[in-house]
Amino acid sequence: MKTRIERFSEKYTVDVDTGCWLWVGSKTMDGYGRFAAENKKIVSAHRWSYENFIGEIPKEMELDHVQNRCNPDRFIRRSCVNPDHLEPVTHLENMNRGANTYIKSYNARKTHCPHGHEYNKENTTIVTNKKKQTSRQCKTCRRKAVIKSYWKHHNKRLEEKREYKKNGPKNEGPSTHIGDFHKAKTHCPRGHEYAGDNLIITRVGTRSCRTCKNMLTRNRRQKQKVE
Repeated sequence: MKTRIERFSEKYTVDVDTGCWLWVGSKTMDGYGRFAAENKKIVSAHRWSYENFIGEIPKEMELDHVQNRCNPDRFIRRSCVNPDHLEPVTHLENMNRGANTYIKSYNARKTHCPHGHEYNKENTTIVTNKKKQTSRQCKTCRRKAVIKSYWKHHNKRLEEKREYKKNGPKNEGPSTHIGDFHKAKTHCPRGHEYAGDNLIITRVGTRSCRTCKNMLTRNRRQKQKVE
């Protein structure tokens, strides 16, 4: 009767160029090997290989097929069961490595941006996100986006100025841009009611407390006298 290691050795072939142990037995839909271990329990072939030839996989860790040791094709690399090509990493690190490998390699083959501008030296800028991942950006598209955003806000400010010159300051109450939260307030932060002579409507349409304003003025004048 064959031992488990003998049965395991019959189910992979060695790639001379990369040193990968390519699994030729049963596989999952994703390309990972399946092996009948103790009590005919089906386990992942690469995990069984690592645990038997190297040691136990640390808790909350998973095995990653290291790209610079394995075949560059990810589908072939998944079938590798060589324990020297496996490395225990966290799930987050495994996902980041996969994203960096596959998505970057896919995007690196692109020669033009989605709007058809070429990624050449003059038209390409390299940006880094919070995760310190780099990517390319089209300078032409970026410039157009900045100009579009500028004119959008510029025209909005012009309309507000024309309305102010035409209708004057808004004395009907707080302006709409302060939001429902501030509209619902009936007292200032110090507890004075927004009503009667204590209510001041500023030029931009916001509310101000007259009592607090007078108190701040007195305090400022007292400081100036002391100095």
